[in-house]
Amino acid sequence: MDSTDHTDAQDHATVSTSSFSIEDSAVAYTEMDMSMTSPTRHTKSPPTSTSSSLTSTGRRRMIAESSMILSGGAGQAAVNSGSGIGGGALSPAWSMTSIPRDISANYCRSGDDSTAPTIAPMDEKLYGLVDRYGFLVEEGRTPTADRKNGQASTISSSQTSVRAIQETKKQARIVAKEQERSLKWARMAKQYTSEANEIEYSFSDHQKFVSRVYKGIPDCWRAAAWSHLITKRSAGFDPNIRQIYHDMLEISSPEEEQIDLDIPRTMHGHIMFRTRFGPGQCALFKVLKAYSNYNNRVGYCQGMASVVATMLTFFDAEKTFVLLAQLFDRYNINELVVPGFPALFEAFFIQEELTKIYVPNVFQALETMGIATPSYASRWYITLYSAGVVPYRTLLRIWDILLLEGFDWLYFMALALLKYHEQTLVLNNFERTMEMLNAKMDIQDDERLLKIAKRLSKQAKKTGIVAKLKRTYAAKLKQPA
Repeated sequence: MDSTDHTDAQDHATVSTSSFSIEDSAVAYTEMDMSMTSPTRHTKSPPTSTSSSLTSTGRRRMIAESSMILSGGAGQAAVNSGSGIGGGALSPAWSMTSIPRDISANYCRSGDDSTAPTIAPMDEKLYGLVDRYGFLVEEGRTPTADRKNGQASTISSSQTSVRAIQETKKQARIVAKEQERSLKWARMAKQYTSEANEIEYSFSDHQKFVSRVYKGIPDCWRAAAWSHLITKRSAGFDPNIRQIYHDMLEISSPEEEQIDLDIPRTMHGHIMFRTRFGPGQCALFKVLKAYSNYNNRVGYCQGMASVVATMLTFFDAEKTFVLLAQLFDRYNINELVVPGFPALFEAFFIQEELTKIYVPNVFQALETMGIATPSYASRWYITLYSAGVVPYRTLLRIWDILLLEGFDWLYFMALALLKYHEQTLVLNNFERTMEMLNAKMDIQDDERLLKIAKRLSKQAKKTGIVAKLKRTYAAKLKQPA
């Protein structure tokens, strides 16, 4: 099972006993024992030595194994504060002499776009065991589902049959509703041919469009809607971005080994990414490699793999790269993952201040237990709630609105998750709370969760509290230490 889906809690993690203070710099946070969920960067200078440089194979492997964002292992996270050349500039063709394996060749050989992928017999059998999104059913269980399965052994066969019939009827109603909503989206969409000679769709009725996005984009329209939402914010973006993708694939990246280490544990429960060096993993490697060359200010950061993998379930590799470049640039995601993690630390500050206002009981409980926001929320923000933070169906609903509303939606989803589980969080002890916050959150009612987030967002917009907190954060950063 993919380790990103079930993050193990550390029983004796050391966390701050006070709420996040902006006077504490990012450097101070790297000195804390934040091994559980600390973000790990892997942006480096060109390799110069295989014995002492941070880019040596041994050092990079050590960093990968100690990282907690995706792998679930222990150890102090390493943060490289080296500066980049600048987003969007082309990286030089780094020498790969420090990497003993021809990593790119493995993926290019398996992912030749000119030939149809070969499906192993075992993989072919697995296609009958996946859910509507492509995840193996037995690997997509939630704690609640497991408890129900445990109780099922004591239920009579007649009761089991009744439940099966009820579940079948429920699924039939869901399918009927999805079909009805899909027809409404079809009437709302306008087809056109893009400059890249692709069929795209626009949605002009803004108020109705917004309302329907909040209700959830039908699966068959999600790719079109996401493409529309991202490109709408990206007017004037580099018109040569598609060609840049192919150019970047021809350049070796200093991040290749780290990307290769992360790929096998990224969405492994999904049928598309199960086969080593298969088409799905090949596409994932290509996009991450190309982007690490394209945006050398960001390079590669653990957490990006799950974001790209999610996009690849809707788009091909080239289109994923194009939308990823626009997403990171126009939605301020770059600032979450560049060295120093400026937007991430700002998010910690804003989330804590908003939690004081809107979820005070949870804030008090976490403060009493000594649980600081970075000890669990790093993974939430850097992966944009992917990597097993919430069930996949919930993640898609979160992204629907994120692409509509922008970066600030991430704050209100964090508050909504805390509010949704408020009763449990205020009663749990330290160990159970840390386990809960760092594992996949059990969400049984997506509508309730998103209504909470929408209500909190609406209240905050009326008061302008987020903008005020951002100004407060910026002012405190300028104060002398």
